[in-house]
Amino acid sequence: MTTESNSTPEEPTPPRAHSAQDKKMETKLIVAGQLGKALLEETEVTAELKEGSYDQPELLRFTELQKKGWDDFVIQGQAAAEQKIATKKFNAANRSARGTFTKFRGMGKSAFMKDPEGRQAVGLNGGEPDSFALLIGAGRKLTAAGGKPEYAVMLAKKGVTAVKLADLGAKLDALEAANQAQEDAKAAAGKALAQRNASAQLVFDWVAEFRMFAKAEFKDQPDVLKRWGLK
Repeated sequence: MTTESNSTPEEPTPPRAHSAQDKKMETKLIVAGQLGKALLEETEVTAELKEGSYDQPELLRFTELQKKGWDDFVIQGQAAAEQKIATKKFNAANRSARGTFTKFRGMGKSAFMKDPEGRQAVGLNGGEPDSFALLIGAGRKLTAAGGKPEYAVMLAKKGVTAVKLADLGAKLDALEAANQAQEDAKAAAGKALAQRNASAQLVFDWVAEFRMFAKAEFKDQPDVLKRWGLK
């Protein structure tokens, strides 16, 4: 059982809570920290608290629960912010790669306007790829065709040169990297959210149980409840 001193909930400051639920949780965790501090500083009714199993070790355990809940709240906020950044970077990389591919696709199709087999070989048959996976597949097929003389010559005649295809390849690389970063950030955010909720629930359960005890034990001592914030 830990005997470390209480930590105030003001440090570090979490990212701004965006949802009403997040803001409510933030407030409840701060209030729980204030309760823990007040109970550790209590001098008048320590005997009554001890009789209710709220002795010094238990109060210190609660402050550790509150600190863990607060830390996990901060971590989740940071993870959510990182996921948002990763998604923004993915969207930018997707726009860049898709814009270049769409341009080259139109130019390349004109090179094989009367050659359906050629269009098939360089991946220019069908409609515009409408998903990440299809875009990567079609883009890679087109860039690979640029390395084959029989297709490279035809593409170059319409301005789709080896240099331009190399640029498209680099953009596809960047897009795949951005997609992986986004997926990693999404997974981390989900894990952080689950951990935050679990840690916060332990804090809130403790507070709810203590509130029931305190309301009964000190119902005739409103000044005690007031200084603990339990009006």
